Amino acid sequence: MEPLTILLVDPDEASRTALANLLRRDGHLVTVAGSWDVARRLASEKAFEILISELSLPHRHERQIMRQLKDRCGTFGMLLTAFEKELACGWRQSGFSKFLFKPISYDRVRSLTAGVLAARSINTPERMLFERRDLCHS
Repeated sequence: MEPLTILLVDPDEASRTALANLLRRDGHLVTVAGSWDVARRLASEKAFEILISELSLPHRHERQIMRQLKDRCGTFGMLLTAFEKELACGWRQSGFSKFLFKPISYDRVRSLTAGVLAARSINTPERMLFERRDLCHS
C-alpha cells in the first residue's frame, strides 16, 4: 500500500521529531509544523490523510484546520492530549476522530494508522463506523 500523508502539529520539537521519525520509519510521508500558523499554511497547500495535533498548542486553531482538511479531503484527525477525557471528547464536533491520552503509546498510533490504511478501500458508512469506534479511548 502507498504511505499515508500525515500533518503532525506539535510545539515541542523533541516530541514532534520523535513521533515524526517513528511514522517515517513505518513508511509514511510526514510533514511537521511547530505552530498553527505553519499548519494552516500547509493545510491550505496540500491534502493530508491524517492530522495529528497536540491539544495544548498556543493560539489553538485545531478546530478550524481540522474542519478545513476534513471537508476538503476527508482527513482523519488524531488529537494528543493530557487533558481530561470529557474535555477532549468535546473536540469530536470539529472532526477529530481519535483522542490519544498521554503518555502516548506508539503501538496505539500504529494501530490507528493501520486502520486508516484499511479504511482507504472501504465505503463511507463503514469508514465512518471505524472513525467512531473506540472514540475517546487511550
